[in-house]
Formats: sequence, structure tokens, C-alpha cells
Amino acid sequence: MNNNKPEILVVDDDKEAAQAFAELIQSRLRISTLSESDTDVVIDLVRKFCFKVIVLDQRMPKMSGTDLYRAIKKINPHIKAIMITGEADRREVADAMEHLGYVGFIEKNELENLHSKVIQAYAKYENDLPSNEKPLSLSVYNPLKTRFFTKRYEIASIHVVHEDFVFTDKWQTYRTLEASEEEIEDVIQFESELLIHEERTVSEKARLFGHFKWLPSFKNELDMAIEKTYGSSVKNNHKRSRKVKTLHKLQDSVEEGKTAVKKVFEHSPVYTEYEILIKCVCRLCGHSEIYPITVYKRLPKVATRICIYYTDKTNSVIDTGPMTL
Repeated sequence: MNNNKPEILVVDDDKEAAQAFAELIQSRLRISTLSESDTDVVIDLVRKFCFKVIVLDQRMPKMSGTDLYRAIKKINPHIKAIMITGEADRREVADAMEHLGYVGFIEKNELENLHSKVIQAYAKYENDLPSNEKPLSLSVYNPLKTRFFTKRYEIASIHVVHEDFVFTDKWQTYRTLEASEEEIEDVIQFESELLIHEERTVSEKARLFGHFKWLPSFKNELDMAIEKTYGSSVKNNHKRSRKVKTLHKLQDSVEEGKTAVKKVFEHSPVYTEYEILIKCVCRLCGHSEIYPITVYKRLPKVATRICIYYTDKTNSVIDTGPMTL
């Protein structure tokens, strides 16, 4: 679950097209994705990284997509493939699906739906893993859904996107200074928090996943999974506070040649941002789907800044760094 390791590879003899397809997948799913046009380099990449899904153009000058997939499966037998086709006939596609184990295909005029195909292939990969490599299970029960027992939820992957994330709309003013100087005792408080945001680029059906994201049991399961994966020591419902006494001077840190009339001190919670793929498996038929979500886990520190207002009606903002609680 290392967020530095790519999991998807896109191969097309048109280098710019391969890069565009990879950027589409990564922007929609937030899964690390590489692109390549040289089949020899592709083989080296497959030896280096444990890709889960490979998207292959069928028509390439040095080697067809199906021949390349045969070579790749000798190195990584678990990898799942999607064929990009513009010229391949239906028989060629059928043979690839039946005999080589392609899990899907997509025509070049339908590539806006490529990320959906990749989600299906990713789910297939996770579903076919040996039992000792299975994802972390989520023990979630929703008493409001009588058929909830028919679904099994697992965490397919957890990736750190941003270690110190600050929401632009969570800044709060905690002190205003208008005197020449003042000794101020600031009290900063922390309470553990886990925020869940659904990925809005997936299908309407996938968004139904959100019907239980508010359940405390689900948040607790996610929190434990993050702790198990990354060793986080910040527990839910944990509270702490810190008092800091500081002498603030109105004219400190002002722009040269200007006079400050007011300083506004602000702070904002700091989170670690995670991209998590949840796999939903039907216990009755075995069908599975992947739901991408973004989770923000609050850290025991706050970001701080000072907004300085001048006599000439201008202002500036100084980042004063984090304060650990």
C-alpha cells in the first residue's frame, strides 16, 4: 500500500496518447499511473513494479497488445489487462478475452469511460488475489438496511496524498492585535476527527456507497485500517489542548516602508489526506465494485498565520508554521 508505487500502466505506441490516457485515469481515480510507448521499456517496468492493471493498445508496430500481454503475464501472472482497440475486429477481441484473460476492452472513441473499466479490472485483480494477500476487511453493519448482510466491504488500498493538508475554509481568527504590543495567552484545542468525502467522478450507482459513511463503526474501521497501514497514533475521540503565552508587537514583520494598523492571528486544523479504495463484494453472486473515497484524518497540530493590515489599505499574510499540540 505504498503510495509511491504505480499500480496502473498504460501502453500506446503514441506517446502523447498514452500519457493523456494515464492522466485521465489518475485524475479520476487518484491511483498512481504510468504511461509508456516502448514495449521493451514496458517489460522492464513490469519487472520493477507490481502493476495491478495494464491498459494496452492492440495495434502497435513492434508488438501487438496481445503478444505483449503474453510476455507480461510470464512476469506478473496476476496482472489484469484492458484492450484499447480501434481496428481490432470482434473475433480478435473475443479471443483475447477468452484465451488470454483480458478483463475488458474499450474503443478509442469511448475513452472518457476508461476509468470505469479500470475500476472493474482493479476489483477483479483484488478479488483474485491469494487469500494471504487479501485486502483488509471492514466489519460494518447498518441496522437501517435489512439486506446489508449481503454485502462485504474491504479496503483495497490506502494511499497518502498529502501529509499536511489544510482546508482553505477552515481558517479561524483567534486573536486580533491593534495595540502597539500585547502579551497574549493563546489556547489551541485538538479533537481527533475523520472526514470522508466521496469521489464525485464515479457513477451514480457508486455514489450510493455514501448511505453508511456516517456510521461510527465505519469511521472506526477506517481509522484502525489507517493506523495498521501507517502506524498512526492519533486515536478517535482523543482531545488535548495547549496554552502558549507570547508577546506580540504590532510593527514586527511588517513590509518595509509600511505601518501596520492591525494584526489578525488565525489557525486551521491540519489533516493527513488519504485516497482509499473500498471494494464492495456481493456475498450471493461474488460480484464486486470499487468505490474511491478521500479521507482526512486530523493531526494533533494546527497551521498558523498572521494577516497584517496597513494604513494604505493593503494587507499581507505571513505563514507562521504549524503548532504541535
